[in-house]
Amino acid sequence: MVDEFNTLQDKIDRNKINTQILMNLRSLVERNLGFTIILSRLKSIRASAEEYWSAFFGIGPTFTVGPLVREYAIALITKPDAVARNYRYMQDALETLLTQTNGQPFLIQGVSRLIFDKAIGKSDSVNLSMVQDAIDKNIAQTNFFTTVYEHAITWRRKLLLVLIRRFENGPDPINAAFLAYQLQAAGIDVEESSRELRDDLDELQKLELISVVSKVPVNIYRLNPPMFSTWIDR
Repeated sequence: MVDEFNTLQDKIDRNKINTQILMNLRSLVERNLGFTIILSRLKSIRASAEEYWSAFFGIGPTFTVGPLVREYAIALITKPDAVARNYRYMQDALETLLTQTNGQPFLIQGVSRLIFDKAIGKSDSVNLSMVQDAIDKNIAQTNFFTTVYEHAITWRRKLLLVLIRRFENGPDPINAAFLAYQLQAAGIDVEESSRELRDDLDELQKLELISVVSKVPVNIYRLNPPMFSTWIDR
């Protein structure tokens, strides 16, 4: 399984490894019956500008791992044997964990591990305070949000994230017109209907850093998941 594509890209950029390694990986798959690799990446390989990533085009099926539906998210939190045998979640604690992670399995597992380490042998239930402490600790200890934030790449997209966070609890709907106005107030010449702004918002949605909460009459945006808002604040 290759899941550190950002590290691989960094080593290629610094000439620590040769891009030929990508073709070598493809050759291993094509020449060895029963040999399988799993390629895990935040962005799709086809979204990469560098031609050498084309070594993986058509190598196999693509699956998008997004937020789990509520039923499966709850199962991921409560059904593992080590959890089910030792403690149970209070309802408000469970709901907070589901909301703050937006059902993202990576975030659920990270926070749940911290809860397990704190609760095992010490408590037969998980309360809201324990969940909130674990969420805060996860945000402080991991570089997950730093990594996804850097994948936004351009300073304008990063500014859009900060603007959405700044105003997401305010009275105004955060739509393209509102964001264009805020960008203009910051000295950035961009129109509501511009392709640049549309592309920026589309890319941030693909990175699952923002989500559309309403499409009537136009798209209204918010940060996604709520844990990301806390990271932005820090």
